[in-house]
Amino acid sequence: MDSARIVVALSSDRALMHEGMRALGEQFSRWIVLGLATGLDPVDVVLFDPTGDEDRDSSVLAALRERTNVRRVAVLVDRAAPQMTARLAASCDVVIGADATGERLIGALVRSTVATRGVVDQQESVAWLGRELGLSHRQSQVARWCATGLTNQEIANEMHLNIETVKTHLKRCFRLMGVRNRAELVATVLRLDATTSRDSS
Repeated sequence: MDSARIVVALSSDRALMHEGMRALGEQFSRWIVLGLATGLDPVDVVLFDPTGDEDRDSSVLAALRERTNVRRVAVLVDRAAPQMTARLAASCDVVIGADATGERLIGALVRSTVATRGVVDQQESVAWLGRELGLSHRQSQVARWCATGLTNQEIANEMHLNIETVKTHLKRCFRLMGVRNRAELVATVLRLDATTSRDSS
């Protein structure tokens, strides 16, 4: 399997959801590969499709959270049911609107796994993504935020930087990482993360 892809599993009782996920898996095969939440192989993110039965949904979510092979749990929510959304969000890592397009859904899943890999808490880390390529700690942070799908302005806001500084960091990241665009940067960040995860285990 290409280490730049993330492993996504679906937890749903609806056949239509499984058919839709298979179609998305084919359409976005460059970014994701489908896995099984009930298996033993590692899963980057499980997409949970709630039934609306609060007790059952809570039980399924608890079981997913206990699985050692599952890194993140994302939930599809109906924005028209804010109370249920709030309860589900409290038990999940990622909340995605059920009305999201396929592209937005896959983007949110990919961003959630990149964010999991240390965007926020990387400050105190001795080693950082891309260090061996010559990236500074700050450039590594910019690359990670870029890989989550943020625009230059959003990265600037998140990191409290001037937008021109972000652009300069990104130009250096592109050059040092040997990439030509943001899509290649995302793939490289995921590949480097996978290598780092293997090396540390």
